[in-house]
Amino acid sequence: MSKLVEEVRRGRIDDVVTIVNGMTAAERRGELPALKALRKEFRDAWVTPQLQAASPALLVAGVACQSGAAAVASWLTVSG
Repeated sequence: MSKLVEEVRRGRIDDVVTIVNGMTAAERRGELPALKALRKEFRDAWVTPQLQAASPALLVAGVACQSGAAAVASWLTVSG
């Protein structure tokens, strides 16, 4: 599990932003499969306080790792 995914799971938005800021575009794109899997995991799980805390961090990480405006819009609007 990558450091980015670990911090998303912990719900640490500030750390997510710091990690993403230090990544290249290719590294960010490389994180997308794991973030998509995590989004599916969150969608399929019952809502828990941990998931509620981590969801904003997942949203931020996903937006930051997208490659263009259409992909960002899709990340923001797709429910799973």
